[in-house]
Amino acid sequence: WEDAGGFDVSSITGATALAAQPATTDELVLSDAGTLKRLDFVHIQNRPVFVIKQDGVTTISDSSRTKVDLDAADIDTDSGLDTTNKRWTVPAARGGYYFVTYGLAWNSAAEFGVNVNLFKNGSAVQSVWHSNGPEAYDTFTGSFIVELAATDYLELFARQDSGSNKNASTSDQGLQTFMAGFRLS
Repeated sequence: WEDAGGFDVSSITGATALAAQPATTDELVLSDAGTLKRLDFVHIQNRPVFVIKQDGVTTISDSSRTKVDLDAADIDTDSGLDTTNKRWTVPAARGGYYFVTYGLAWNSAAEFGVNVNLFKNGSAVQSVWHSNGPEAYDTFTGSFIVELAATDYLELFARQDSGSNKNASTSDQGLQTFMAGFRLS
């Protein structure tokens, strides 16, 4: 088959193999009941991907919910980190289901109870509860899948009841207080 532009079937049937991972700007052409349509590859990638963390110290007040200062990014493919509001916001046109994980750590050395919450648009959507006796180090983590629309945002909050304020830990030996995730294709 040839059209007026000089293309034949081999021009559009994969005569040339793709040698590398497609870029987000690459496109696929597909037939929808005989109508050719373009699909941008970014829509079938697991993007955005983010790993954001606390760059300084967040003091978690005793017996009250405190927002954790997630203000630095190790990975933020689509620039969703909002350092002003200390949260991650879904970029435009990137809604869908996301796998999200988070963690909060501190050196407790005292008995306490703690609740770590992940909030979506100001409401808790996931919680981790824990209480124990004196320990040298405690880490609280959770993971889940959540549906997010463009401009939805995620924040990390913590509440602890130890009788005094506690600092969420930051370490150069790996992420201790963080949130990470990616969009599921």
